[in-house]
Amino acid sequence: MNFLFYDIIFLVLFLVGTALFLYKNRKNVEVESKIVFLYKTQMGLDTIDKIGKRYPRFLNFLSDIVIVFGYIMMALSIFFLVYLVKLMFDSAVVPRIAPIIPLIPYMPELFKLDFLPPFYFTYWIIVIAIIAIGHEFAHGIFARLNDVKLKSTGFGFIGPLLAAFVEVDEGQMAKKPIKSQLSILAAGSFANLVMAFFFLLMMNGFFMATYHPQGVVFNMYAINPVNISEIYGINGLPVNNLYEDYGKLRMDNITQFEFMVDNKSYFGDSGIVDLQLINNNVSQLVLYDGSPAYNANLSGIIQKISSEDREYEINVIDDIGESLSEFKPGDEITVETTTGNYTLILGSDSTNSSKAYLGIAYMKLNQRLVGKVISFFMVKDPFTYYEPKWDGTNGNLIIFIYNLFYWIVLVNFSVMMVNMLPFSIFDGGRFFYLSALSITKRKKKALLIFKIMNWIMILILVAMMWVWFVRAF
Repeated sequence: MNFLFYDIIFLVLFLVGTALFLYKNRKNVEVESKIVFLYKTQMGLDTIDKIGKRYPRFLNFLSDIVIVFGYIMMALSIFFLVYLVKLMFDSAVVPRIAPIIPLIPYMPELFKLDFLPPFYFTYWIIVIAIIAIGHEFAHGIFARLNDVKLKSTGFGFIGPLLAAFVEVDEGQMAKKPIKSQLSILAAGSFANLVMAFFFLLMMNGFFMATYHPQGVVFNMYAINPVNISEIYGINGLPVNNLYEDYGKLRMDNITQFEFMVDNKSYFGDSGIVDLQLINNNVSQLVLYDGSPAYNANLSGIIQKISSEDREYEINVIDDIGESLSEFKPGDEITVETTTGNYTLILGSDSTNSSKAYLGIAYMKLNQRLVGKVISFFMVKDPFTYYEPKWDGTNGNLIIFIYNLFYWIVLVNFSVMMVNMLPFSIFDGGRFFYLSALSITKRKKKALLIFKIMNWIMILILVAMMWVWFVRAF
């Protein structure tokens, strides 16, 4: 039975259990704004106190690093926010998901985000527990290092959403030097960075131990740049003005196009051509060159190349080149992929007429900032298809664990940056205010600068959501 079925049962049991727990312990529960339930305990305070007091030399040395990291993360978080705004304006394809949304279970499934693995409720509860506890304990450890009293620890429930907290004596903290306060505030995001890299190492190690390559992923056919001025025909019709003639065909709902240049055909679908012709000043189009792969409509993950007398297993990209070197232009081959078997005639390479030519390409798609950071440290090749080394239940377990590691890493990086935004509801807001205070030496001036920054953040967020809403609907 699909794991989703059991996951939904777990979600229901968790919600019922949480409601019963809060009701039973209602004397220890504080309610704020009618939807925020805070369950306060003394659990973990002794551990936090021991760590904060046992390693003062190391933690004091680390404090400077944490503060520097805080400023770097604040700069990166602002850059990331501006990048998202630019994306809302410039992207030809509007994201299916709003740019500002809480982390909720089943998010990829709800918004059809195919580039992300499933996000089960089981993942959500584990990820939130790891991230929140590590983040809040780091605040507590640096608070105790600076002799700031901790009142309580506990869990918060914002509706059905779970959070953890360490309650610091705000009065004592406000009396501490600005440097001490900065280290306490940035410690949570620094902990997210440490956890992100720790679990990234675990994820890579687990991946190398449990997966093996089983095919090659290609995401496009071979392409060539074509001068617009040299195009004399589209779909068999003469071209007078490319933009006008192409526009007329699009109005007839035609989506596949053949462009004639020097008695040779180049191809493109409406999605590719439309994006390029948005700008009226372009002088070239990038089009498919009518390769054997294109003509055969080759799709799926390539796993085998064969002919009547030869057969080659395809596991990684190099296997394709090595297998094609055994064939000549004009040879008939069968390419076996995850979508079926494709029989085609190999062409000639444009740079070497004696070399067989298939005509597939590998292009790295543009990633978000967090995705680029994670991909940089991953051992997984984006153009290789991997499968667990074991089948059945063990294979499903491997996939489940790997995806869990992925979400822990991704959410840690995301929380790390969002939390350091210079906005009042995040640690970065107070971090920014204290930084302004340390420079101006005047509370009124620092508060004014903080308020201006806060309004700038609000305007950016509202503008981003408004642009997304207008373009999406």
